Amino acid sequence: MSYNHLSIDERSCLQFYYVQGLSVRKISKLLNRSPSTISREIRRNCWQLVRGVFYYVAALVIKTLSALPKGAVKTITTDNGNEFALWENMERALDCEIYFTDTYCSWHLTIQLKSGNSLSSRAVAR
Repeated sequence: MSYNHLSIDERSCLQFYYVQGLSVRKISKLLNRSPSTISREIRRNCWQLVRGVFYYVAALVIKTLSALPKGAVKTITTDNGNEFALWENMERALDCEIYFTDTYCSWHLTIQLKSGNSLSSRAVAR
């Protein structure tokens, strides 16, 4: 049985397709590889593939919140999900502070509304 390593180009395409949410079978057809090869690559190098998802989420949050008026975003409070793994990049880009809730206490999430000089907050209904 012969085995050929995935090339750098194939791995880049695999990461792109994986981030887009394509199935293993669809990716294997696009790359003309066996589904087991794709599955094994995802399993072995999952952190490197998922890291691309983190960059994608961070860029999406930055793009969305940057559209708001300057100074509108003072703080962001999130749960402890992996999607905010690059929180430092978001803090720098948005010039705000990011806080995390206590573990298993997602009801601590708040929306902070600025009205005049006072800062009020209300709980987000989950």
